[in-house]
Amino acid sequence: MGSDGRNVYTKDPDARAGYRTGNANHPGGSYIGREAHFGVAVPKLVNTDTVRWAKFGPDVAPFIVTADLVPAGTHRAKAVIDSLIDASRRGLCGDVIADGGYTVMNPTSLHLPLQRAGIGLTMRPSVHQRGEKPGVGAARLVDGHLFAAQLPNDLVDLPLPPRGASNDAKKPYTDAFERRAAYRYGRIKAPGADGTTRWQHPVKTGTLRSRKVPRSMRHSTTAPLIELEDGVDLASVTAGADALPHSQRCLLGTTAWHQSMGRRQLAETANSQLHGAVGSLTDISRGYTKLRDSGRINMFFYATLAGYNHLVADRWRHDHGDLEPTGVDPTPKTPRRRGPRRGRARRYDDLPVLAGPAPPR
Repeated sequence: MGSDGRNVYTKDPDARAGYRTGNANHPGGSYIGREAHFGVAVPKLVNTDTVRWAKFGPDVAPFIVTADLVPAGTHRAKAVIDSLIDASRRGLCGDVIADGGYTVMNPTSLHLPLQRAGIGLTMRPSVHQRGEKPGVGAARLVDGHLFAAQLPNDLVDLPLPPRGASNDAKKPYTDAFERRAAYRYGRIKAPGADGTTRWQHPVKTGTLRSRKVPRSMRHSTTAPLIELEDGVDLASVTAGADALPHSQRCLLGTTAWHQSMGRRQLAETANSQLHGAVGSLTDISRGYTKLRDSGRINMFFYATLAGYNHLVADRWRHDHGDLEPTGVDPTPKTPRRRGPRRGRARRYDDLPVLAGPAPPR
C-alpha cells in the first residue's frame, strides 16, 4: 500500500492501476503505469454572440503548453487544474476546450475553479449534466444556462447531433437550439474574483419582444413575440459560480458552440503526433521507458516534449515562410557550370562565327 492509500502492484513505487480506453494501437482495459495529460495551444475565442458566430484569434502552432505526468487512475480534473490556472496567470490560457473525461466529474474539481480563475470552458456535457436543473430566481436553468420562464417546454430537452455528423445533418439540431437561444438571459456582469455573474431578462436584452414592454417592440422583428402575464418578474438575477457550474460562453448546440468545439480537433492532431501514429514526431505510448525511478522518467518525458515543441516550431515557421526546415541549407543553390573542355574542340557556340549563310535550325 502506497502513501496515497492505493495498492502498489509492481516494483515501481509510483505506478498505479488505471483504466484506458481502446484505440487502434491497443485494446481497452486495466493497466499499471502512469498517465500523461496535455494542454495544447489552439486559437483563442476572441468574441462571439454566443449563438450564430464566433470570432477566433490568429492560428497558432500546436505547442504543448501544459503537461502533467501522474500515476494511472489519478483524478483527471485534479491532475490538470493547477497547471491550467498557472498557464492562465502567465497569459497562456484564456479558455479551455475539455475532453469529456475531465468534464464528466464533479464540478468542484474543474468547472468551478476555472470560473473563479476567469477561464472559459467549452465542453460537451454528459447525459446526467443536461436537462433542466433548479433555476436562479425567476430564471430556468437548462443545459447550464439561464432561460426565461416563458421558454416553451418543447425546447427544453433537445438532442445533440450524432458525433461525426455532417453540417447538413447537424442543421436541424442546430436550428432547434438557436430557436431556444432567443429565450436566453444576457450576461451584464463578467465573473468577479468569486465567479459571481449578473444576468438580464431576454425581453430587456432584445432577444424577445412583448407588447407589455413597449420598449422591447423597437428591437429587431426577428426576435420572437411573446405574451407576458401581468406582474411577471423581469428583474435581473445574480448567480454565483456554484449555481452555474456548466455555463459556457457559447450556448450548447448552437452554430457558435460547434465552431468553438471544432478547435478540439487541433488538440487531437497533437495527441496523434505524440502517440506513435503514422507520420508522428515521437512515440510516448506504453513502453516509452523501462525505468522505475520517477525522477528519471520525468527527465526523459519533459525532454521529449521540449524536442516535440522545437520540431513543431520549426515546421510552423517553415510552412509560414519564416524559416527553412532544420537540416536544410537556407542559402540558395547556384547551378553548377562545366569548365572549358580540354584536349578537344569546345562546344559549337564557343567557336568563331564563319562566313556564309546561317545553319538551318
